Amino acid sequence: MMDPYDHVDVWLNAVQDLLGFYSEAVVANFYDTLMRAEASAQILSLLSDAEMAHLKSCQVRYLTQVLSLRPAL
Repeated sequence: MMDPYDHVDVWLNAVQDLLGFYSEAVVANFYDTLMRAEASAQILSLLSDAEMAHLKSCQVRYLTQVLSLRPAL
């Protein structure tokens, strides 16, 4: 009997590298959109560049983890 999921792990491993790229793109698009709203822009403008970079980095890492089958370390 043929296992329908036999090659799923191969496919998932192949797309793992793309997850980081797309996660970064989604997070960047999210903040670009958020900055167009005046109230959101006012709040986000209170963050330093380092704080904003940290926030985005955490969100990219979280989104990549959510999309990945690999457990968090």
